Amino acid sequence: MRVLVNGLSAMGARTGIGHYTAQLLRCLHDQAPHDVFENFPGPWAQKRRALWQRLRARLLPESKVVPRGQTAVSSRPGWRAWCVGRARALARKWLASELRLRGRRGGFDLYHEPNNIPLPTDLPTVVTVHDLSVLLHPQWHPADRVADYETQ
Repeated sequence: MRVLVNGLSAMGARTGIGHYTAQLLRCLHDQAPHDVFENFPGPWAQKRRALWQRLRARLLPESKVVPRGQTAVSSRPGWRAWCVGRARALARKWLASELRLRGRRGGFDLYHEPNNIPLPTDLPTVVTVHDLSVLLHPQWHPADRVADYETQ
């Protein structure tokens, strides 16, 4: 069996899902040495992800503590949020087209998405849902993540 695994969450600074994905790939290779488990996207995505994180940090800086008696003033927050949302949508569309191309060229049997929302593909897909806190407690998550889940 040939399985393509979305390894984006395992790139860069890892959260819980990133650690899960990295260990999943390692264990699958150990447990099923005759099957093929490939990480998608390749190493080139690490650079693009770092660029995205810098861009996002500039467009949506962390909120600052406002001294008592003063009002927080944000310059055009709607414009910044729109830019981030548009960039995410374009990146997701581009990744989906790369996934489709890689799936066809590599002769894969299955796509595994370990991070809740799968990229669109023609391959049979397995999704791991770790928790639904983004839907049950949206106040615990960044607004752009909540919006992404609500539109999927």
